[in-house]
Amino acid sequence: METKKNIFLAVLYFSLSTIITWWSIMEAKLLYASPRLMIISCAIAGAKWGVQIVAALLLLKEKKWVFIRHIAFVCLVGSYLLLPYCIFNFVQLIDKSFLASLVIAVLVMIAMYYRA
Repeated sequence: METKKNIFLAVLYFSLSTIITWWSIMEAKLLYASPRLMIISCAIAGAKWGVQIVAALLLLKEKKWVFIRHIAFVCLVGSYLLLPYCIFNFVQLIDKSFLASLVIAVLVMIAMYYRA
């Protein structure tokens, strides 16, 4: 039963993270030179998650789903940390704060990955 819960939470966390990440990329569209670069940015995030999941499935034994749930949560937190930029940009309160949100998200995620 614990495995099913971990799988469910991992799928939920990665799904929410995907939605938030895509929204943050769409809100930062003025920072990208072309739509192609926006797609590449999203693909890099997805590929990073995919590599981690495949590595966990291949290399870890009984704790793989616990680890995948943990890294999914880390990705979700990182995506949540991009939300202030998205919201402020959406309501046009702050302009060009994407880099600050991204740096904060990356630093928090590094610490959380270390713990996971």
